[in-house]
Amino acid sequence: NVLQESTATELVRFRSSGEYGLVASKPIPRGTILGEYFGTLEYMPKKNVGNDGFRLDFKTRSKHGKRLQINGGMRRGLVAWANHSCDAVAGLFQVGYGRLSTVVAITLREIQTGQEVTVSYGKKLWFVCRCGFEHCCH
Repeated sequence: NVLQESTATELVRFRSSGEYGLVASKPIPRGTILGEYFGTLEYMPKKNVGNDGFRLDFKTRSKHGKRLQINGGMRRGLVAWANHSCDAVAGLFQVGYGRLSTVVAITLREIQTGQEVTVSYGKKLWFVCRCGFEHCCH
């Protein structure tokens, strides 16, 4: 059993910034699983600066108690292309059973066709937040 990526999103390059992101290709209901954040599971570097680049801190530790990250830098699905917003329309959730865990993106509210699919990267950003949200937490 493999979690399938949603067919309701597409990778686009924004003309205004030249950056990549995810956009809804059709309406997406609240609570929809968009896909899995996948990559290589690695030990967290000793000088960890938080979730940087395509690295995502994993809440579950290794069987030896070491902190882990998912590195989506070399191999990633569409979910890894979701840009940051403090008013995100989707969230990243670690789900699992026992020692089997993964991170999935789930919509927090309905997303309209053409709307950008965003997630929150957390409080420790490695860049200046320019989300424009009235209640930006950075």
